[in-house]
Amino acid sequence: MTALAAQIDPIEGGIGGAGSGPKFPQPQRLGFALRHAAEPVVLTLRKMADGGIYDQVGGGFCRYSVDARWAIPHFEKMLYDNGALLSLYCDAFC
Repeated sequence: MTALAAQIDPIEGGIGGAGSGPKFPQPQRLGFALRHAAEPVVLTLRKMADGGIYDQVGGGFCRYSVDARWAIPHFEKMLYDNGALLSLYCDAFC
């Protein structure tokens, strides 16, 4: 678990070092990390929701961000990602 927690970007969230892109949400890995280290996962979820990866018009999340700040989305939505993210957001904030 410490290896996974060490991979989470402490500034922008997400799995991968600071300044690296693209970033994928990876809800299964984040869900596992949530049970052991909630703070970096919550940071990731907040950054994703505040960034360009979240579709404010149609709802849901784009497949991934092409940059490290979650600002520039890849305009494609995957149902299986959004379903897993819904469950992850509920686990983290409910």
